Amino acid sequence: IITYVVNRQEIKKRLILGKVRRQEVALARHIVMFLARDLTDMSLKNIGLSIGKRDHSTVIHAYKIIEDKMKNISSFNKLIKEYKKDLKKYSIS
Repeated sequence: IITYVVNRQEIKKRLILGKVRRQEVALARHIVMFLARDLTDMSLKNIGLSIGKRDHSTVIHAYKIIEDKMKNISSFNKLIKEYKKDLKKYSIS
């Protein structure tokens, strides 16, 4: 999921895993957390740990942010659905 999102968002993996808080990096990081929660059976704790040793509450927060963006911005909703469809081809679960 991380590799897919960094390629699609054109952001370096080390930035996603690091502490950089620039808007585009944070958005990509939130997308990774959202997709990991949505497409895998990983625990919130494990998702957080795999994305730069973050707390489970950070994963919940990221999920809510992406969920809200999807409800309010139709083009963003379409983008996330496309990401999910692509990732399901790799049978991530």
